[in-house]
Amino acid sequence: MNNIIFIVNLDEEKKVGRNNPYKFGIQSWKKWAKNKGYEVFILTERVYDEDYMNANWHKTYALKLLDNNGIDYDQVLIVDADIIVHPNCPDFFLESENKFCAVMNDGCYEWVNRSIKKYGDYLFKDIEIK
Repeated sequence: MNNIIFIVNLDEEKKVGRNNPYKFGIQSWKKWAKNKGYEVFILTERVYDEDYMNANWHKTYALKLLDNNGIDYDQVLIVDADIIVHPNCPDFFLESENKFCAVMNDGCYEWVNRSIKKYGDYLFKDIEIK
């Protein structure tokens, strides 16, 4: 068994090459994983057509895709392709106590609020999310 870093890196038909800058984040995760003895799984093929599901939603299929590809794992980190990890970043897999963990998004709250509203429109139709 192994710990896996799962990254979605899908290009877009309407914006070809949009994912080119993500190579820097992906390279940083590959280096970090190699130093720790972990694997990196990069999703480069869509599960669903771009018009039906944007790249970001493909992360919800991480565990199923790993299972379907015969990849055994202990823990999985699902990370955005534009995140660059410092090569000396501590091994957070050792601190998770094998529990489901998340990080706080302390960035653009306007974007977070829009996302909550839109997700709510589709996922929680009978609940008003303020």
